[in-house]
Parts: sequence; structure tokens; C-alpha cells
Amino acid sequence: MAYPAGTLFAGFTIDRVLGTGGMGTVYLARHPRLPRWDALKLMSADLSGDPGFKVRFEREADLAAQLHHRNIVTVYDRGCTDDQLWIDMQYVAGTDCSEVLKDGPLSAERAVHVVREVGIALDYAHAGGLLHRDVKPANILLAPSRHAEDLEQVLLMDFGIAKAINEAVKLTSVGDLLLTPDYAAPEQIRLERLDHRVDVYALGCVLYELLTGTVPYPSHYRALTLEAHLSQPPPRPSAVLPALPPGLDFVIAKAMAKQREHRYANCADLVKEAAAAIRPPDPLPQAAMVPAATVRAEPRTPKVVRRFVTGLVAIASLAAAFVVPSEKSQILTALSLPMPESAALPVEHLVAALEIEGNVDLYIVDSGSGAVLERLTTSTADDRGPSISPDRQSIIYTQLTAEQQTLRVMAADGSGDRELFPREPQGCLQMDRPGWSRAQPDLLAIVCVNDAGRQLLRVIRTNGQVVHTFDVKRAYLADPTFSPDGATIAFAASGVAASNGGALYTIATDGNGELQRLTTAPAGSDNGPAWSPDGTEIVFRRRIDDGSTGGNFEIYAVGVADRVERPIAEHEGRDGNPGWSPDGELITFMSERDGLSYTDNISHAWVVGVEGGKPRQLIQDGGQSVAWTAR
Repeated sequence: MAYPAGTLFAGFTIDRVLGTGGMGTVYLARHPRLPRWDALKLMSADLSGDPGFKVRFEREADLAAQLHHRNIVTVYDRGCTDDQLWIDMQYVAGTDCSEVLKDGPLSAERAVHVVREVGIALDYAHAGGLLHRDVKPANILLAPSRHAEDLEQVLLMDFGIAKAINEAVKLTSVGDLLLTPDYAAPEQIRLERLDHRVDVYALGCVLYELLTGTVPYPSHYRALTLEAHLSQPPPRPSAVLPALPPGLDFVIAKAMAKQREHRYANCADLVKEAAAAIRPPDPLPQAAMVPAATVRAEPRTPKVVRRFVTGLVAIASLAAAFVVPSEKSQILTALSLPMPESAALPVEHLVAALEIEGNVDLYIVDSGSGAVLERLTTSTADDRGPSISPDRQSIIYTQLTAEQQTLRVMAADGSGDRELFPREPQGCLQMDRPGWSRAQPDLLAIVCVNDAGRQLLRVIRTNGQVVHTFDVKRAYLADPTFSPDGATIAFAASGVAASNGGALYTIATDGNGELQRLTTAPAGSDNGPAWSPDGTEIVFRRRIDDGSTGGNFEIYAVGVADRVERPIAEHEGRDGNPGWSPDGELITFMSERDGLSYTDNISHAWVVGVEGGKPRQLIQDGGQSVAWTAR
């Protein structure tokens, strides 16, 4: 029950309610002795009546009172009157971010400004040994600046439930509830010992909400939200608002990494990367228009440089798909460098993205024993999604950093590692793992995200020349793969931008013919197609709605000619990322069937016969994917 205006409480004269929450009510109140308006927070009766909470509240309020910073609401006093705990704080004449968000998302510039100021406050508190543990828009106050030319003031409030970093006292049963599900880090949900990275995670959640206007894992059920923080990959802001710079996707991905050691070391690093992501790129130099018909294949010499420019492509009609043919293709500026090559990788060896010593790198693994033979990459970034060239002499893979996702290439022995396209192709701000044509080894099928946030399927030569661009009129595209004869491309697509799957489709590589739907499962079900070496079947991952959170994932195969679908190795554990052995007799896949969680997309590699049966675990180390053939 709220106190009416004029009520005297602990000497303060209450004026009106400023806000209410699960922990209590905040009033605007006049100080007993000073000519000042304060924010007086009265804790709820349940919390005030708990002796354990009272001790912790007084201790942590004392810690918060030691913070003196322009971006932190000052704590003046605390006490207990008539068995009700209270805390006296600085009153800020403004509003909180949760109220501002009711009018929609903030601009990227304003969102980064708010997060920058909050991050400064958090890093200051962390340096003093204090955590916040409840960073959320409702605890971020915005107020007009004192000078018109300055940006708005941003203050972080409610350090009242903060906990000293080195404090060993365990939370009480009441304290266990002191988290807000929409912003709770996995270790916070699991009631593990916390460090400053719990606030880095929450700040990432806040940045996502400021950018998109929605929480990272929206749900009406608390349990589902908490489960999503534990198991679902970080959401992509650009999937909600395609106009947002794709670089922000990687900032959110790192800030919200499930394992805290994969997050930013501090809030300043998060803000630095976010600011870089929204900074306008340097303008590209103009070059002359070159007819595509005059383009010849470049010799493999590192000293030859040709400049190509993007040709204008007319917008096609509302057909299900269209292709920009080679004579009107976009020819991207590229350096024509030789592909790194070495002795061919033996057919009994595969390349696996494994998490060893806390980092995901590429390794050569023996398919028979599962022994890890050689480490190929050593960067601090996550190296994932390997794809082996048809001659098994080169490997393309995806490198994920805080700023971007980059395609790289190296020889099969790990030498000559470099970016696949030395100059970022125009109109391809983000590129996912490519499919490699076995019929024409210099052709790749790649899903590109352009500067308008649209996903396009493209056939691109390894020297950067765009041969075809397909607009299949779908918001989500993923995992293109060539048929063994190179005539057809299979891929997953959905009309929902934030989808984690779709249906499987095929289209002719040369652009002639209609877009064909290969599978008929509900939207959002199928992903990760991989063509068999003989071209008769495609294996893929299917999401099965079994009533569990997110459903179960199973490996299926579909006949290319008859479109008959069959399960490969059904299990209640989630499976994904299927592939083939070079002889087509075995199917590889990643699975959590041994109990390892899909958290951060890490699971174990398994192998099963093409007709199904009992699979065996292939590799003991956890990982993200394996490649045994060109996909």
C-alpha cells in the first residue's frame, strides 16, 4: 500500500510515488533538514521482515554509499523504521530507459551513448570490488544535460542488491530471487559464484533492447526466458531491424556469450566495439565500369591486381526467385591471389572445429580413432565452419571476432592462412560458411548480407568475381551446398528473419529454372543441408516440436528425386551439422546425446552408417562442426 502525499516517514515528507517494483516502492520525498528532494526507496514488507536480508541489505547499502561517480545515483543514507527498511538516494529529474522504450527503440547512436555511460559506471564500481547484478533499463535514468550542446545525462541506480566481488557469503533463499530474468547471465541463473562479467552480460542484453525495442528472449514464462539464457544463442539485432549495422550482431554475441571467459573483459571494450560497429565506413574509391563479358579468369599470381566494379542490376518482377546472369553480374573489387595449397588431406582425415583450452580452433582428426592429430589455427578468435576444397588441398573457414565474421582460407596443412577475399566484397558486409563446387572448384555458393541488411544467395569465384546473384524472396537464408555435378544448389530458407531454420530449397546454379521446395516440414524446421557424394540424397537437421523448449533436433535424409524423407539416428538429444564421408558410406553430425549441452554451439561429433543404426562418438573433445568432404 502506497503512502499518501504529506506522510512523514523516518523524518522525510513523502510527496508522490516515483516507481514501484518487486523489491519495493520509490517515493519523491523532502529531506528532513536539507532543502533537497530525495528518492526514498522503501523495501517491501516481505524483504524487510527477513532477518537475513536485513543484514545483507545494510551491508550492501553501505558498500553502495562508497560510490561517488557522475554516472551513479548517490546513496545518502539507509535505515529501518517501523520494521521497514529504507534507502535514501539522489533524486534525478528525468525518466528511466524502460519508459523511453515504450515509444520504440533508440537510435543506434543514442543506444551506444547510454551504454557507454552505464559501462563507465560499472567499470568504476567493479574496480572498487562491487557488482551491480541487476543492470536493466528500469535501473538506468536519463536526464536532460545541464548544457544544451551536451548529450543527455545517464545514471545507473539501485546498487542496493550489489554484492562485493570477494564476498564468500552465499545468497539466502530470498536473495536467490534477486535477478531479473530478461537480463540474467547463465552463471547467475545457475547460482554460481559471480564476477564482473555478470554485469557485462546484462549490459549486452540492455544494448540489444535499446537497439531493437525488445528483450533478447521474449517470453510470457519466466522459466522459458531463463532456459533461453542458458541454451539459446545470442540474438542478432539486425534480424529484428535489418537497417542496423551487422557489426552490432557480433558485439551482442560476445557480450552475451554463455561462457563468461568468452565475453568482453570489461564494459569499456564492449562500448569500444559497439561504437566502431556504428561508425560509417570509409567511402570506397570509384572505378570505371567494366563489361562482365570482357572479364577473363585471373592467373594465380599474387602480383596481378584487377579492379572490378559493381554493375547496376534492375529490380526484377515479383517472381519467387530471380538471378542476375553473368553478363549483368556484379564484379567485385578483389585481389587475385593464389589459393593456399599443400599436399592433399588424406581421405581418412577430417577437419574439426573443437573447443580445447577454452577457444574454438580447427584441428585435423583421424576418422578411425578420433585422435586429434594437428592444430591448424591458433588465433584468439573462434574459428568455425570448415569447408574442404574438392581436391582436399585447401580449407575455407569462418573466423568470428567481436567485430565481424570473416571468411578465411588456408592450405590443408595450415600454411598460407589469409582472408579469402583480401578486400571485403562490396555488398557483402557479412558472409556465412560457403558451399564449394566439386565440378568447378573455383566456384563458391555464399549467403551475403548487403548494406541494406538483406540476405542474398550468390555464386562467387574464389577471386571475388560474382557470377550470379539470386534473390529468392526469403528473409532468412543459410547453408548453401552444391550438388556433386555442380548444376544445382540446395539451401535452407524461411520467410522469418530471426528463424533458426526453414524448408530446404534447390535452384539451378546457372539461374535457369524455378525455385524448387525440397522438404515440406513446417517453417523454421530444416537447416544445414549436405549433398551425398553420389548426388542422390541430402542430409539435414530437422527441428521436431516435442514440447520441450526449442524442440528437439534430429538428422534426416531426403531423396533428391523422390523427395522421400527418413530419420537417420533418432534420439532425445539434439543433433545438428550433418555431413558425409568421402565414400558416402557414413554420415557425421554433432550431438548432445551424451549429455553435453548445445550451449555456445559446442557438442560432440558422432558418426553413423548411411542407413542409420547405432552411431558412435567420433571425437572426445567438444566442438562446433566437422568437415570430411566439400560441402
